[in-house]
Amino acid sequence: MLSKEEPTQLIEGMVMELDNRLEDVSDYLEQKDNRNVIFKNPKGKRQWRLPGRSKKHLVNNPFFKQMPTTSIADVLRMVDRDTGFIDCFEHVLGAQPKTRAHEYDILAILVGNATNQGIYGIADISDRTYDQLSTIQANYLRLETLRAANDRINDATARLPIFKHYNIQDDMIHASMDGQKFESRRETFKTRYSSKYFGTQKGVSAVSLIANHAAINAQVIGANEHESHFIFDLLMNNTSEIIPDVLSTDTHGVNHINFALLDLFGYKFAPRYAKISKVLNEIFHVSEDKHQYVQLSLKKPIKHKAIIKHWDTVQRIAVSLNERKTTQATLVRKLSGYKSNHPLLEALTEYNRMVKANYLLNYIDDANLRNYVQRALNRGEAYHQLRRAVSNVNGDQFRGNGDDEIALWNECARLLTNAIIYFNSAILSHLLLSFEQQGNEEMADIVKQASPVAWLNINLKGEYKFELSAKLPSLEELICSIEGCVPVGEK
Repeated sequence: MLSKEEPTQLIEGMVMELDNRLEDVSDYLEQKDNRNVIFKNPKGKRQWRLPGRSKKHLVNNPFFKQMPTTSIADVLRMVDRDTGFIDCFEHVLGAQPKTRAHEYDILAILVGNATNQGIYGIADISDRTYDQLSTIQANYLRLETLRAANDRINDATARLPIFKHYNIQDDMIHASMDGQKFESRRETFKTRYSSKYFGTQKGVSAVSLIANHAAINAQVIGANEHESHFIFDLLMNNTSEIIPDVLSTDTHGVNHINFALLDLFGYKFAPRYAKISKVLNEIFHVSEDKHQYVQLSLKKPIKHKAIIKHWDTVQRIAVSLNERKTTQATLVRKLSGYKSNHPLLEALTEYNRMVKANYLLNYIDDANLRNYVQRALNRGEAYHQLRRAVSNVNGDQFRGNGDDEIALWNECARLLTNAIIYFNSAILSHLLLSFEQQGNEEMADIVKQASPVAWLNINLKGEYKFELSAKLPSLEELICSIEGCVPVGEK
């Protein structure tokens, strides 16, 4: 939030708000119908239990299976017809005139890299030649052009009629972030051993930021690096028009400053903890007064004076992050080298603990919040399944010669998955408008609940033909046989 408010008034107001929330949640825990939130086991020890009610996220909705299969090349062409994303691939020499002469080659390169076949592999099973693809890739494919193309597709998705119905919360975009491990055939600086994920081989982690099903940003990190060190940078470096309000992660996204950093910039951090009972017991103390009423308190009071004293320094760090003078990963590494009693580290961790405590209190007494968090993470897992289906076309391994090439291939895979999300969302939008015009509210409501994460209707494998030999199908042609069908599953 980079607040201009006087620090004493700001921080003391936040502490007072936290104290009020402690009283409110204590009252909540006294309600008879909510006593299942905390209970005593046979040994008399208090334990927390916060049951979730989120349904399992359905991917590959059977609704899409009833559609004619469309080749991935045609999907990309239809998405380009609507969005013009190929125009983002400009020649490395900016003085070159813009042209679409290499449209089919660019499509082949995108599919080849996304499916881990590379341009050599895709040339063997398509109507393209390796020499031509190699030249076009060197001149047109860079991280900046790929990110611009991804933004073009995601921005178009956000303008579709169905998009607002993807919101988990009204008028808020609830995003999630998670890493996905991929083995690498070649050794690079970022590849690391991980017996859990790669056996005796090495690999990397592809971290994705997912908002309303779309992957709005991504980054390849080492398999040994902690995902929590990158969530702020992924949010701040998001250049699409889809701006998250809330971010959820699993336990891997939590560290000792992320609540503070995201709060400073106006984001709400809403992680899901694998061992929530342990986390709650570490920060809260539960007792009973003489009337046996539950009393909830912090185990250690917030050292708000330490935050106030060093608030100017905290603000300067926020400005440096905002102006891209440093990164979150660099900041965390520097802070980790400080002694535990360092004034700045103490101020940040106390501010983090204050925001975290407030979130946990909301998490305790709001079943809807717990449901929202779970649904956001389910969407991230669904995206990972689609992303894995794309990479599995050729063995699910990166074959890049270096970290730059692996990052390029990962960005191609993000583009391919975003194109599929757009394609399916366009179909759902067309159906939604059709049913609304017919006055069929029941069918319209069902369409609103369908997820666009599906690939049953898309042919990712086979022999590819990128040269357009026939007219592209229209959405009307694709859905004419299923307009009366009923999609199932939760969005």
